[in-house]
Amino acid sequence: MGSVSPTLSAVSGSTVGSEISPQVGMQASLKHALLKVDDNFSLSDAPTNECDDDEPAMKNFTKSFPPPLKLGNSIASWKYDDITQTIGRMYSAEVDLVEVLESPNADAMLLDLAITISQRGLVVFRNQGNLTPKQLKDFTHRLGQLTGKPSESSVHIHPINHTVHKEGEKPDLEMSTIARNPAKMLSKQTGVVKASGKKQLKKQSVADGWHTDIAFERVTSDYTSLICRTRPSTGGDTVFASAYEVYDRLSPPLRAWLETLTGRFSPVGYEPDPEVAHLYQIARGHPSNIDQSLNAEHPMVRTNPVTGWKSVFGVGHHLQEVNGLAPAESKWIEDFLMAMVTNNHDLQCRVKWDVNDLAVFDNRSVYHTATYDYNEPRVCHRVVAVGEPPALDPKSVSRSDALGLE
Repeated sequence: MGSVSPTLSAVSGSTVGSEISPQVGMQASLKHALLKVDDNFSLSDAPTNECDDDEPAMKNFTKSFPPPLKLGNSIASWKYDDITQTIGRMYSAEVDLVEVLESPNADAMLLDLAITISQRGLVVFRNQGNLTPKQLKDFTHRLGQLTGKPSESSVHIHPINHTVHKEGEKPDLEMSTIARNPAKMLSKQTGVVKASGKKQLKKQSVADGWHTDIAFERVTSDYTSLICRTRPSTGGDTVFASAYEVYDRLSPPLRAWLETLTGRFSPVGYEPDPEVAHLYQIARGHPSNIDQSLNAEHPMVRTNPVTGWKSVFGVGHHLQEVNGLAPAESKWIEDFLMAMVTNNHDLQCRVKWDVNDLAVFDNRSVYHTATYDYNEPRVCHRVVAVGEPPALDPKSVSRSDALGLE
């Protein structure tokens, strides 16, 4: 469809920093008192992510999903450009998501949009500033509801990062502020991170920023909506990469081996001071997401239930180790998979932001990273919906096989 928008392009080489900035967007949430756990909940019929030592590592991470969802024609008239052949789609500015949400045909359009997001990895909408915070949360959550996520899953509540829309208001627990102001030094942020005071050398590699949202939770995300509110005059792009394509580029023996492995995931990049901050403990978008350890075990390869395609999930800075391997072996496979992302610019795409631009992506099949190459404030608001526990369907296939690609 037409030529690629000049503001989006493929990106070469390794890219930059994590989208979550440890020192910003958290001040309001740090004032919360410690919230007690509500033990009265029922778990969904989903794969557990706890394994007994005498059981095969993947036994509790396999599941038979329903057949993949079929794309309808309710949004076939929307004009778009695919950012690359592999990943990303940019819709015309004529698409107004508020009008979509208020349409009598809203569910049909949102279902087709969700399937498109899961197939393409992400989509971008220009100039969506008329979306209210509530509409953005409802929209993101509805994508998963229409594609069959567990009824217990809702919108994620970040452990510490919550948004204050207006001064004096209570924080919006279901929205995070992703912000960075280079003029404010880390040492000036009290109660968030204890700064060492040492001068930091300029990084020679920024590959450690790649991640999928909330991989440290037992029940992880399906869709994320990220909307730009303040942008620098230049820089601050977000880069995405296809987890489908990483799987597709592995040899059959390596694919088969990875499908037997699990990994341990936990967050990095922020260390809340226990004297002033507490992690939000009440169910964070799913009854299973309640503990303060923020550690979870997930399969290295998972199936996206919307498409039925396999992807490598164990990539990025939330992956702490590959279970069952010696430390050197674990580091080797982590580094190898990360190199698959950073060395192959043709499985990446780059989003250059304008104010009120909205990117919506599927965390089951996409990694992303921010680019910290700017000297002015950059603020985005993020809504992360919770999906299902990661699982591998042995009957699922690769994207290339499903689409008949060579």
